Amino acid sequence: MARALSEAERSSAIHSLIGTEPGDGRLIPKPIAAPDFFKIQPNPSHPAVARASDFRIGRVESGFDGHPPDVLLYVNPAGLAGDGPSTQALQVAEGMRKIANILNIPFYYAGASGGVSDISEEKFTGSLPEQITSFSESNGDTPAKYKTVEKTLTDTIYDLANKGHENIFIVSTGYTGFVPFGLKRAIETVKQETRKNIRAKLIMQDSSFPDEDNPSFDTTVDGYPYDRFYPPGYASNADVEVWMLNNSWIDFNIKWARHRAPNGIVGASSSIPFTPEYIHRWTEWREVKKESAREMLAEYVRSSDPAFAEELVKKDNIFIPFFASSGYFDASNIGKWLTRAQFDDMMIGSKKLVHAAREIARLTGKKVLLSGVPKFIEIANSLNLPDMAEITASEAKKAKVLLVRAPRFPQSKYGMYHRAADVVIHRTVQANSSAESVIAGVPQLIFTIPGEGYMDAPKMDQGAYLRGLRQYTSEVDMLKLASRLTDIATDPGEAASLVDAADTYFLQNHKNPGTNFFTMVAHLAGIPIPPFPNADTVYVTNQ
Repeated sequence: MARALSEAERSSAIHSLIGTEPGDGRLIPKPIAAPDFFKIQPNPSHPAVARASDFRIGRVESGFDGHPPDVLLYVNPAGLAGDGPSTQALQVAEGMRKIANILNIPFYYAGASGGVSDISEEKFTGSLPEQITSFSESNGDTPAKYKTVEKTLTDTIYDLANKGHENIFIVSTGYTGFVPFGLKRAIETVKQETRKNIRAKLIMQDSSFPDEDNPSFDTTVDGYPYDRFYPPGYASNADVEVWMLNNSWIDFNIKWARHRAPNGIVGASSSIPFTPEYIHRWTEWREVKKESAREMLAEYVRSSDPAFAEELVKKDNIFIPFFASSGYFDASNIGKWLTRAQFDDMMIGSKKLVHAAREIARLTGKKVLLSGVPKFIEIANSLNLPDMAEITASEAKKAKVLLVRAPRFPQSKYGMYHRAADVVIHRTVQANSSAESVIAGVPQLIFTIPGEGYMDAPKMDQGAYLRGLRQYTSEVDMLKLASRLTDIATDPGEAASLVDAADTYFLQNHKNPGTNFFTMVAHLAGIPIPPFPNADTVYVTNQ
């Protein structure tokens, strides 16, 4: 069993995971009446909630009965979709590697074996630990995917048990029910056959609770669910304690989304899982002026897209990147992970944005470069609007709005694309990019498409709106959208105010040990967040 840490080691570990000096950015909790509270536990009849203060005052158990685990495991079942881990997955793995090193315990990976995303770079985004098992691709129906995950996790638990590990701490990327359902079955099988007392803590991380308000409870005759968000699949039991951490760059009241949380789990809100090193690298982009970033970007794309390079360096042109993944524009995803209403909302909002770009050009008398994934550009082209053309088209010389297919960048170069912009457009939960814009100091407008119950994007984006940032849905009037984007792109004061507000809320979420993703995970894994009062406390509470 891993050794217990001294108080000094605990405090030092927390600082290294957050990336701040002792006393820097430590938020002071409200006074408490007594030092001992009942511990937060999963409840089979409803979802439990852990808030930032619950970590700081001792309501959240650290480790297994106060002891660290025997082993750390990172699970990423992305192979089910034929894809490999991307930046956020690699950042989770890097942070877990730190925790494993502090505790001096092994760390393994179970997931896709087909490599990582082509934009990832080990020195910039991190890497995965030793792979213990691989999730095979599954092109079958939902029950078949559940079976695939169960089989893989059974092999994984067997392997760990054979290595002598019984207390297993797991972080899994993704909010579907495949992993908790499969893990519980896997441990049950291995316990019966090995007679070992195996138990696990499973921490699921994503930017939402399950993405259905009315999930199905139906199963096949052999017990495999038809719904990827099968509610009973999430519930903790005697072998597995299930946590779900909702990630965002803005501080988020977890109770806003609790109506979606499955019974039997503990839900909490955390920062985006970026290591201190990754944040530092993105912060360095703040030192690059917009004009310099445009010159860098132009040089980078000159051979592949000379027309884009030429227009980028023209001083008066307005550059607006729209960040949204290709899958949202693909009707074939309806019924898989996107509803018809969500797809339609994406189409309405995207088309409204295209019309707004033309209005921005009219209001400012400047050319607008509107960039996005190829499928978004195809939709914009299909509108056949006057004064608008794809930048490579012959009619582009006369157009007021130029459509640009966004290049694909390695992560170390991606910052110049952000910094070159006058304003960027995101959801707050658009993978990593919205948080990266905040760290890089780029003003953004938050456009909640798709909405219509997609993830918890509407609630999280509303959190940004309530804190003074600019947020709209597809229902926004096109002229209002154009006017707001124009203000941000042309008024330095407006742009700076949005950057300042985003900084405040990003840092508030990141620097609080009770909401920093890695300090929360470390606490759950056996590195307790130091309670109050302690040597770093600015004000001592009235205990």
